[in-house]
Amino acid sequence: MVLLAADLPLITGEAVSALARAVGDKDGAVFVDEDGQRQLLCGAWRVEALARAVRGIGEPTGGSVRRLVAGLDVREVRWERDRPPYFDCDTEEDLRAVNEDVLGQWLGEAAAALGVEAPSREERAAVLDLARDVAHNVARPGAPLTAFLLGVAVGRGVEAQEAAQLLSRLATRAE
Repeated sequence: MVLLAADLPLITGEAVSALARAVGDKDGAVFVDEDGQRQLLCGAWRVEALARAVRGIGEPTGGSVRRLVAGLDVREVRWERDRPPYFDCDTEEDLRAVNEDVLGQWLGEAAAALGVEAPSREERAAVLDLARDVAHNVARPGAPLTAFLLGVAVGRGVEAQEAAQLLSRLATRAE
């Protein structure tokens, strides 16, 4: 059984598999951060061990995970790659920052592969607004196709933000 918090936007199948493999003969396995702090909301646990722990503490509602797993034999796992999968988002600002980081990295890689410059934050915002407007006011499949048309226009010298705003106005004209 794998126990994960619902606010782990960077969790991957690779990370879950690493935890599950690490359990071995232990009651569970959790990631530890660079400071050695156990990330208890990102762990894999034996069902029997968790059931035993729940029985040991009584009513678990409102209790802490730290208290629940205090008596369990836990293997600590370090994540040696980029972006720790145990990063949890406690606020909308945290989630926006993670999304911006992931998107920025992807766009940088995609732009490098195509030999072009990655879009600025302002250009990204304009294209995302355009995609939203088309998806909500025209048709969902129109969003990526309109973004493609925008790219063609920009490739021909049209200014990206102006063109995106023009297309957004066109998509929302029926409102």
